[in-house]
Amino acid sequence: MRIAFIVNSSIQSRARVISSLESALRCYSHWEADLFYTTVQRTALTLSRKATQQSYEVIVAVGGDGTLNETLNGIMLVTADREREDRPKLAVLPCGTSNDFARTVRVGQDIRECLECIEKKGTAPLDIGKVVYTIESGQPFTEYFMNILDIGMGAEVVRKVERSRNQLSPKFIYFNAIVQTFFRYRHKSVVIKAGDWEWQGPIMTVAIANGKYFGNGLGISPHADPTSGTFAVTILGKVGVIDYLRNLGTLKCCQKVSHPHVCYRSATSLRVIPQTISSPIEADGEFLGQLPLEATIVPQAIDFVVAGVEK
Repeated sequence: MRIAFIVNSSIQSRARVISSLESALRCYSHWEADLFYTTVQRTALTLSRKATQQSYEVIVAVGGDGTLNETLNGIMLVTADREREDRPKLAVLPCGTSNDFARTVRVGQDIRECLECIEKKGTAPLDIGKVVYTIESGQPFTEYFMNILDIGMGAEVVRKVERSRNQLSPKFIYFNAIVQTFFRYRHKSVVIKAGDWEWQGPIMTVAIANGKYFGNGLGISPHADPTSGTFAVTILGKVGVIDYLRNLGTLKCCQKVSHPHVCYRSATSLRVIPQTISSPIEADGEFLGQLPLEATIVPQAIDFVVAGVEK
């Protein structure tokens, strides 16, 4: 079995993670396992694309949600027109700043458990999201996402987190970025059009979710299920900082918030259009661009390595 490990070189405790991984791999000498290291942003996408072209059977993202996102996009760049069975299997060893999708699928940080799941060929066919959005030049651009596509304040938070890469704990980095953004963010009005519903008004955040969590452990979309074939859409309208602080415990427990300006919907595809000023968007902790956008669920698109499944 040929396995490529895409290692985010900027992860905390990088030396320890790599040493532990190399040590654990000695028990799997029958594998053809190669470690590839990122250098700058978007390197994981390039490495994943090359690994897919070179017919690796499993590609493992060693990092957080951003590394997983780039690894998925590298696979889809090569295989977008293929069936799931003709794509590499995807796995994650969660050790990044944010590991929110791993929380949804209950993948832990135990390296030996990850390798054991790969050995047992335990996978589940999971949905992914596809989004067409606007880049700075004004041109449309297509990407895929594993976890959550976020419009509004969440994208501003991601911008701040990207500028705050340091040795502080991920929870502190995210909490600090959220609080700073709350005091400066101005609600922007959008129109959301799905198959059987429509919503319009000012937003703080719209989460188009395949996974349940974002922002390093905030359960923004408790109704999300990456095997359902639908997005879970969470709309936070005109919500303020006091509302956020009051409901922080509810979000951390991944429960629905009861608030007149918070609503929960489902959709297989939807369009989001700015009414006045455009809003920024991010996916899986990676800043993308601006509205308008069109998002579509791609059901059972990728075989994802998870615990508790054997073949």
